[in-house]
Amino acid sequence: MSSTSSTTVSANSGTATSASSRPLATEIIVSELVTNAIRHGTPPVRLRLIKDRFLTCEVPDASPAAPHLRHARTLDEGGRGLFVVAQLAQHWGTRCTGSGKTIWTEQALSRQPVRQPER
Repeated sequence: MSSTSSTTVSANSGTATSASSRPLATEIIVSELVTNAIRHGTPPVRLRLIKDRFLTCEVPDASPAAPHLRHARTLDEGGRGLFVVAQLAQHWGTRCTGSGKTIWTEQALSRQPVRQPER
């Protein structure tokens, strides 16, 4: 039986994502996580989106190496992707598994009132 460990990080930007910008934020998160898994991870790479209390994005790959949040300098060509993900997601983290790791994010879903049918 393999053991599982997990790391969770909360976004600290204090910036809320509006409902109108949420689809773009989700596209950026998916793009960054999948690109990082393809470039730095080990196949197979998958994408899983789960809509529940949060919109959860999971990108597992077979590499055990966890990514590290970097603060890129002005002239650096890379190193900003995970920082951007951390700003757009409410929470993100790494879950180590027996077959590699999963990078995950959570985004809050808007709570719109349920409309009652007219009588």
